Amino acid sequence: MKKEAPNFSVVDPSGKIFDLYKTLKKNPVLLIFYRGYWCDHCREQLAEINNNLKNFSGIKVVAVSADRPLEASLMVNFLELKFTALPDPDWKIFRIYGFTRPKDMKEILPAIFLINKKKEIIYSHVGKDYLDRPPIEAVLQEIKKVNP
Repeated sequence: MKKEAPNFSVVDPSGKIFDLYKTLKKNPVLLIFYRGYWCDHCREQLAEINNNLKNFSGIKVVAVSADRPLEASLMVNFLELKFTALPDPDWKIFRIYGFTRPKDMKEILPAIFLINKKKEIIYSHVGKDYLDRPPIEAVLQEIKKVNP
């Protein structure tokens, strides 16, 4: 049995409300938790996903970090991201998805959840450490299962 993805609503850096369940009515979602704007490995992962968006047809990509709104906006602009980056400085979304706030923010674990339109988490990868991230090929294989 697949686990239901917890819903959340937050204000994105542009001032619009992002609601996961409303988004899932239109598209499956690839939810990416990254450590922050300061993490080179995160920037590399987000840039790789951004460069492969044409292969994510029909999937809404949403990245979440513990950054403040300004930092999240800077990340979007710096990497020219074509997907949503949500700031979560109060750890609302992180907690909903089972993460505990570490004392040292460098201990944040990267994670990816692929959620179908039925609100089911059909793929997840939570890193064991900051380097443990699935290769883009693995993510694309999971996306093909949603969009054959």
